Amino acid sequence: MRLSVIIVSYQAAAELELCLWAACQAVEQMDAEIIVIDNASADPSIQALANNFSQLNPPIQKLSWIWNTTNKGFGAACNQAAAQATGEYLLFLNPDTLIEPEGLKQALAFLQMQPQAGALGPYLLNGRGRFLKESRRGFPTPWNSLCKILGLAGIFPRSRLLAGYYAGNMPVSYPQPTAVLCGACMLIPRNAWEAIRGFDETFFLYGEDTDLCLRLHQKGYLCYFFPDWKVLHLKYRSMRNHPKQHRYYFFQSMKIYVHKHFPHHQWYLLPAIAWLYRISRFSRKFQYTTHQKHASSPKTALFITCHTHISSSPIFGDRSVEIRPVNALHEFCLSHLEQNTSSIIILNIQDFPIADCFNFLQNMPQAMTLCFLTPYTQSIICV
Repeated sequence: MRLSVIIVSYQAAAELELCLWAACQAVEQMDAEIIVIDNASADPSIQALANNFSQLNPPIQKLSWIWNTTNKGFGAACNQAAAQATGEYLLFLNPDTLIEPEGLKQALAFLQMQPQAGALGPYLLNGRGRFLKESRRGFPTPWNSLCKILGLAGIFPRSRLLAGYYAGNMPVSYPQPTAVLCGACMLIPRNAWEAIRGFDETFFLYGEDTDLCLRLHQKGYLCYFFPDWKVLHLKYRSMRNHPKQHRYYFFQSMKIYVHKHFPHHQWYLLPAIAWLYRISRFSRKFQYTTHQKHASSPKTALFITCHTHISSSPIFGDRSVEIRPVNALHEFCLSHLEQNTSSIIILNIQDFPIADCFNFLQNMPQAMTLCFLTPYTQSIICV
């Protein structure tokens, strides 16, 4: 088998549905399999989602599920699924990602031409269609980390010396080797995976991708940033209702990384991490936010679909929705959005190519919020 797609699931059923739908589209014409491993989600809709996919007509033969009774952590779950996978390449996905199918094919073709490649990562987009800097990074050395914490990387974003944490001196327009890739979407050849024996399960959540990339480099492999493949990453959806746990695991991974790779610098790095942990409670990054607030608000919305006859009541209930049928997204004039009274655009994503949806997101006015309607449960996900 050529490809095994591994998705570690925890909560976030609506995002998982979208991720899985896109992954199924991407591998439809491939010799591939998809393995979803659930880390003991308390949300019963995850099981309902599995039942929905099993009842599709025609059924998806390449899809299998693993149900853990305890949350083993991201890296351990990836290793567990990889041990069961049979693909020549392993694609690890977060459930809050949305992959573009054609880009995956290009990424696989690129890897085949790079015998020294140990991993490949795509061009990640955030919910506003902007480039996510963690798509490719430098190693988090004490110096790189200090420049990031002090804000120097933001002041001098293109400096090789001061913006090394996010590799700010590197262009994002063509494929190239980089130090660190983001674990939200990482494509790894089987031989490289076996050479480093997978993720270090000491990392429960966060940091395992950085550690893996470092070990690949130590084995002589190269990690490639591949911007021709676009992937939407909604970020932190599984942990959005647990900001304290999010914060704890984030800083715990830093301590583990220091213990493992900077043992002679622990005397000052560990106290610095402890201090950052204490003040991080005031950071917006670790505050509770709900990404579904727009979907539940009483405001009007614009629903874009290719269907000319559709009833909005089963999907949107009492919400005031204007339905705008279009044959293709490029036919929809974005300038009309600025004159539109709705602040929310709901896109029936299954009607359009994912690449077109990404282009639409990137060109939307910043004052507006884009939502996707999931294909099967008709849930609304605000990006």
